[in-house]
Amino acid sequence: MATAQLIRFSIAFGGMIAGLTAFLVIPIPWLAVTAGVLIPLMDFAVAEFVFRRIADRETLRRDLEDRVRNPPP
Repeated sequence: MATAQLIRFSIAFGGMIAGLTAFLVIPIPWLAVTAGVLIPLMDFAVAEFVFRRIADRETLRRDLEDRVRNPPP
């Protein structure tokens, strides 16, 4: 189900854009760095939650196989 993967990508990408925007707009340095890091992390968690809720069993199986064969560095 490519729709679940597309939605996961869209949410994660939106989080990265929001984090970058917060980092560039907030004038207080420590707050800008904190917001620039926390916003994408929270959105990645939301993206994974949404993906797990809307993906069918076959998509979840393929995603798990891909993560086992190609672990993140």
